[in-house]
Amino acid sequence: DTDTTSDLYYYPFVTNSIGYTYTLYWSVSFYPQVILNAKTKSTRGLSFEFCLLNVVGFACYSVYTMAMFFSTTTSTTTVQSNDVVFALHALLLSCTTLGQIAWYNNNNNNNNNNL
Repeated sequence: DTDTTSDLYYYPFVTNSIGYTYTLYWSVSFYPQVILNAKTKSTRGLSFEFCLLNVVGFACYSVYTMAMFFSTTTSTTTVQSNDVVFALHALLLSCTTLGQIAWYNNNNNNNNNNL
């Protein structure tokens, strides 16, 4: 019998590095849309349904990751802290984008009515 975990001493480092790398890059991917919407004060061409589904999906993912991460009943968990951070960050940015749709569509409609 040989202990294979001693052969894989680098495994936690590799998995954590990959996990935090995906968290960073996938999180950064949300910002261009939010910034563009803010600069143009418009969400023209952005699908409301897509943004709503993102909010619902990331809300469910956030609940799942937090439940698994903070669970005291599971002996081993595959959810790491970066998964929780990503889920909550994605939910926040998805809510921001959805809020921009409501805000800019309402303001643009009010401005058009005044012309």
